[in-house]
Amino acid sequence: MFSSPVVTASALTYLFMLYAWWFHRPRILHVFIMAICMIYDVCVPFYLFFARHWIHLLFDKGEILDFLVWFHVGLDIMLFVVYAMQIRVGIQVWRKVPGVRDVHRQQGNVIIVVRLLVLLSGALLAPK
Repeated sequence: MFSSPVVTASALTYLFMLYAWWFHRPRILHVFIMAICMIYDVCVPFYLFFARHWIHLLFDKGEILDFLVWFHVGLDIMLFVVYAMQIRVGIQVWRKVPGVRDVHRQQGNVIIVVRLLVLLSGALLAPK
């Protein structure tokens, strides 16, 4: 399942994200790890677009109609939207705005679940 280097790197960054999510008290470390993981997640689609033969896979082989491809793309979009919301609320937490810490925690839980689904669907789509 983790034969692709991108999937292995994504699994490692997921473990780092879990660590930062669980041990959130050292704020600088938490923000640094989460930012690195988010930057990695934003850069992966660009790497895959420029390093793989997506035209051949999606159109010539007909995988564009595969449900798992669209499920994965939808999860990626959802993850990026929640990242944007989390960054906005995280800045408010950093500025100590009252009442946003619970929203930040709930969005963090959503990120953990959605990112796991992105990782698993990406592992299923990765070339063997």
